[in-house]
Amino acid sequence: MQEELPPEMAQELLRQVFDLWINPEVVRRQAEGGLTAPVDLISAQVIFHSERPLEVRLNHEVKAIAEVRLNQSVAQDEPITVGNVVQVLGIDLTEDDADSAHITLIRNGSDEWTLSFNAGYNRGKAKVLLAIATEYVEVAEHALQKGFHRSFVDNLYSAVELAAKGRLILIPNPRMLTAKSHGYIVTNFNIFGGKLGNVDRSHVKLVNELSALRSRAKYGIDRFIIEPQSAEAMLRGGREMIEAIQGAL
Repeated sequence: MQEELPPEMAQELLRQVFDLWINPEVVRRQAEGGLTAPVDLISAQVIFHSERPLEVRLNHEVKAIAEVRLNQSVAQDEPITVGNVVQVLGIDLTEDDADSAHITLIRNGSDEWTLSFNAGYNRGKAKVLLAIATEYVEVAEHALQKGFHRSFVDNLYSAVELAAKGRLILIPNPRMLTAKSHGYIVTNFNIFGGKLGNVDRSHVKLVNELSALRSRAKYGIDRFIIEPQSAEAMLRGGREMIEAIQGAL
């Protein structure tokens, strides 16, 4: 969920970030003797943790992976300075902060700030859920090829439910992190996607369709067959849903 803003909005957000978090942190540290004045800031970061207070990092404390364009060639083990950076192309967090939202600022050699923010929490956990969901999709496809329609439905439902949970935990909700109830996950995904329109409505429809089929497929004793065209469409929809949610990370 890397956000890109128009220049005017980015400039206003930059001002607010300094006013709300960075400048007060600089003042606090100076008052405590941890910083001298003036402060030459080349980078700053606001980390929004889901289960503890936010953290403001300055200069060398910033932990991020940045893609930059340089004004000269630099050896692999040679340090890069602000003066080398012509343009910051992209910023992301390291694995240490994979489950936190963030605002990261990096100054280039022209004294221009690049601001990057990602409002998603628990992205590391979501990636794990999506990896498991992908496994279930592969099993579902194998079951379909063997003509095991009940197993196909059960496994594909598990895949889309895990994917739905992966999307939902990007918003802080301690209960969703530990949720194992099918009804709770499906209901929240319907609200989040169906009513609020935050995800493709076809993905909400697929979750609901498989949820309705799952009980009959798993516990019913009557003949259970899904038409090949419908099954292939659901399988394709499951893969697309996982890819879309991966793109939201």
